[in-house]
Amino acid sequence: MSHLKRKLGWSETVEVPILNTSAREYKFSDNESTLRGVVCEGIIIHTDELGIARSGRAILPLAEIKKGLITLATSKQKLRNKELPLEVFLKNDNAVTEMKPFLIDIPKSVLILPNSANLVLPAGPPAGYTLVVTFFYRAFNENVDKVDEDGFIIESN
Repeated sequence: MSHLKRKLGWSETVEVPILNTSAREYKFSDNESTLRGVVCEGIIIHTDELGIARSGRAILPLAEIKKGLITLATSKQKLRNKELPLEVFLKNDNAVTEMKPFLIDIPKSVLILPNSANLVLPAGPPAGYTLVVTFFYRAFNENVDKVDEDGFIIESN
């Protein structure tokens, strides 16, 4: 078995709590200040193999993660990868899904769980499930980085 090596820079792991089964969309926290004004370069969706999340909540079961979708928003209010199946991230042999760099707007990004009404939430404490996502990013440098009308970084050669 061969192992691919990647140079990873900064990362931030965040949780999206799933506390209400009547909801279909679950938003990232507005408090994710580290992920404001940064260039997103990769993402990992963590499975329940992680055990429990930092918050102590149970991680959403793998079968439910596979049914989920993610919509990432750019700083230009454009929806990138609108309703991209989370299963795409789970099938990535390299663990980190590399992305075309873009300025992320985390508060406008959402996770969609179409079958969340069928979930039976753990009683806790703390109650509910969580979905754990790690973003790989770098600082935006306005002197070097140029952004197109959609919020994507224009590659310079």
